[in-house]
Amino acid sequence: MKIVGFLLSVCLLSACGYHLRGSQSGPLRVQSVVLQSQKPDSLFLRQLQQTFRQASVPQMEQPEAGSWVIVVSIEQLSREVLSIDEQGRANHFFLKYHVALQLQRKEPAVNRLTHIHLQRSFLANPDYWQALQSEERRLHEEMVVEAISRLMTLLGSDL
Repeated sequence: MKIVGFLLSVCLLSACGYHLRGSQSGPLRVQSVVLQSQKPDSLFLRQLQQTFRQASVPQMEQPEAGSWVIVVSIEQLSREVLSIDEQGRANHFFLKYHVALQLQRKEPAVNRLTHIHLQRSFLANPDYWQALQSEERRLHEEMVVEAISRLMTLLGSDL
């Protein structure tokens, strides 16, 4: 009986349009793309290249008619301390991630500057510095994936 209730609730959730964050994939109307960045080895750019490869979107060196030029002008990750423990050691942190993208297309003409701001807070034990760095890296990767998801949603729309 519990299984029937579980299956019924899953069917109802999917029927109402519920989906997990980042799990939806709308139509990507991109013929080809040119990616440019001042940091060619950045995590954002590598993930973006991989996303376009998985979507079978050709990555060009020079723009063609109908292709998008995406210029990553700013990519910043900053960490702030929100609180400290009794010994004055930081234990609660706030991560801010900012990406600025110039989206350009010749036909139909588009030239748009887009900013994506994401933030996360997390607690960390100051005695385990490696765990803090690991958690920060994991959250950074998560924010990169979310920023790319937002970009793909934007490219899939009519801007």
